[in-house]
Amino acid sequence: DFEDASNQRLEITDANQQSLDLTTNFSILGWIRLESLPSAAVHSFIICSKHLTTGNQRSFRLVVGSPANELNCKLSSDGISDTTANGATALSTSTWYSVAVVYNGTDIRIYLNGVLDSNGANNPKAFTSSVFNSTASFVIGGDAAGDDFDGLIDNLRIMNVALTATQVLAWHNTGSIA
Repeated sequence: DFEDASNQRLEITDANQQSLDLTTNFSILGWIRLESLPSAAVHSFIICSKHLTTGNQRSFRLVVGSPANELNCKLSSDGISDTTANGATALSTSTWYSVAVVYNGTDIRIYLNGVLDSNGANNPKAFTSSVFNSTASFVIGGDAAGDDFDGLIDNLRIMNVALTATQVLAWHNTGSIA
């Protein structure tokens, strides 16, 4: 478990994490429990990222964003600009959520508690490029710039395959993927 109140975060430098250079199909799954909500001062709580705004080193980030407190995933094809998929559900504190993002080469999909958190054209969000392979560190519980997550993150999994909706639901219900 990672808890920001204890300043716990996992950071792996780019040179030590080649298997986390996710440029094509991938899935990120985990459980989160927020202790507070993002605010105007802190625009998002970062679940995991390989993303550094300075130096044009953006790849991906999965966050809880302000002001709607929904899940969102940002992918970059060029290291400079992002395409963002936004979930529709406002998250609250003191509740465990299973979260997942799937990139299948065609679009970005955000799942909440095993179900697509549909938000019109914002989820799923079209994205047909490969993801930029940045030199940013991979971070759980924040990003390379030091922005953090206020809460708990548990059982985070990163896979180099695009899971189906059935597989995401199975993981939510049983903790395994058939």
